[in-house]
Amino acid sequence: CTHVRRVSLADVEGMASRLPLWQRMAHVLQHGPSTLADLAGELDAKIGTVERAVDRNKRMFVRSCLSSGGKV
Repeated sequence: CTHVRRVSLADVEGMASRLPLWQRMAHVLQHGPSTLADLAGELDAKIGTVERAVDRNKRMFVRSCLSSGGKV
């Protein structure tokens, strides 16, 4: 018997790296806010690249500048 189910490509090893950065960012941020540096480290991306993705997708990402450090 074969079962078919929907999965997120972001959860499949080897496929996640093929997704656009903004989609990988959205997947990581489902678990809570993160600093740009932490997000870049987790996604193996440059901080500037992550920052540009945030700026390009203002409807999806919101910057928050809290006393504990800025988070996305």
